[in-house]
Amino acid sequence: EHAWLVAMSAGCWAQVRGLFLEEPELALQRDFISGFTVLHWLAKHGDGPGLQELAAAARRVGLALDVDARSGCGYTPLHLAAIHGHQLVIKVLVLQLGCQVQVRDGSGRQPWEYLGSSTSGEIWQLLEA
Repeated sequence: EHAWLVAMSAGCWAQVRGLFLEEPELALQRDFISGFTVLHWLAKHGDGPGLQELAAAARRVGLALDVDARSGCGYTPLHLAAIHGHQLVIKVLVLQLGCQVQVRDGSGRQPWEYLGSSTSGEIWQLLEA
């Protein structure tokens, strides 16, 4: 579990992938400090392909990932993708994984409230801003 948490937070996706293949239930673990799941870390680091790959692998083994899981401060993976400007990740979370777009974080903000001015109109529409 320690290796999983370290690999997730560092963005070492090859290592995360290998650990997942050995023990898929690790994908349900939360970082004990931040409350982040692997989906939070993938969203924060902007790894859209990694997110797609993990979600597909989880489906293959019958593992249900909580795409709307909240971190310690109430962020969902979608909040983190919006905060960090990762538009591809936003698309994956909304269009492919069906995350909730109207959810509020611990500060009462919805994901669209973190979007930057250079964000495409498509993303604004996806987040129902």
